Amino acid sequence: MSQPDTIIQVTPVILCGGSGTRLWPLSRTGFPKQFLCLTGNESLFQQAAKRLAGLGQDGIQVAAPLIVSGEDHRFLASEQLREVGIPLGAALLEPTGRNTAPALTLAALAATENGQDPVLVVTPADQTIADAPAFTAAVQQAIVQAAEGNIVILGVTPDKPETGYGYIKTARHCEERSDAAIHPLNVQAFVEKPNPYEFGVKVGLAMTLKGNLIVGARSFPGNPYDGHTMHEQIEQSAILMQGLGVKPEVVYADLGYRGVDKDNPDIEIKHRGKDKRLTDEERRLLKRRQAIEPIIGHLKADHRMDRCHLKGSAGDALHAVLCAAGYNIRWLLRMIVKKGLGLLLCLVQVRGLTDLFEKMTEIFVCNRLQNSDQRWALV
Repeated sequence: MSQPDTIIQVTPVILCGGSGTRLWPLSRTGFPKQFLCLTGNESLFQQAAKRLAGLGQDGIQVAAPLIVSGEDHRFLASEQLREVGIPLGAALLEPTGRNTAPALTLAALAATENGQDPVLVVTPADQTIADAPAFTAAVQQAIVQAAEGNIVILGVTPDKPETGYGYIKTARHCEERSDAAIHPLNVQAFVEKPNPYEFGVKVGLAMTLKGNLIVGARSFPGNPYDGHTMHEQIEQSAILMQGLGVKPEVVYADLGYRGVDKDNPDIEIKHRGKDKRLTDEERRLLKRRQAIEPIIGHLKADHRMDRCHLKGSAGDALHAVLCAAGYNIRWLLRMIVKKGLGLLLCLVQVRGLTDLFEKMTEIFVCNRLQNSDQRWALV
């Protein structure tokens, strides 16, 4: 069998820091879970080291592993490697854990210290891999891709939303290759862990500056930049208020909407980025914009906007409108209680319900009560 022209040098990097709190009392500060034998007769750390040592094949040469560990675990890690017959290449000891990015930076610097430029295969020490051959095949193909100058990541297809993990957004289609069982996909974006208390889709809200009445609620699939949503948001608000002969002229927004004045020539946009050009009155009104934050809280807590049970993008759009309508109905009921039934009668009259208005007037006004202090007054 002919040997490949070039040999890909690989340095495994095992991240095995930890505080030992997640599986307490089995795991402890001095003995975190990656050093426990949870599946089989070997610890998770030993299993990870053996999987990486088995990546070698024609064209791939695997060096001794480089581990990033806490100062307290240096002897424990080296002893467990000795038990499975794997030499320790190097150990980077952290006096204090600083998460993944600093650990990878130090590992990359250490791997290139002697002028070499190996492919780094980075893995945590606390994983359980059920299908080891499939894992090996995937990583070997990833090594070939990385040797060509790519950054390669491995992921699994999710079957449900999970707030404990981040997500990889990939291109939907990939080039079919008959020579590989696993096809690499182009990564479009990394999506952070979803917050269980946030909307499932971006929702824009518009409210009146005085009174905090919602006059626009619109969903925006695809998580667009905030500034790119203003035109459509204002358009919706203008449509909803056209029966009153009112249209938005001045918008008070946060800094996410800066730089979009040219896209909205008919609207005067105020935000903190224009502070030097704002009058004292405009600064005061800009502070009132912060009232939208508790409104968002009420929409989530009281009107179920934190979770949508309707299907698809149309369901997201309908859900946003219904939640805002529920908020406005509650707002209106509070105002009726505050202002009295006269407000309700005026609203009925404004809506053109003449017969209903006359009947309610007869009930509440024309039928005099014995106690004059209890008479209803129309506002």
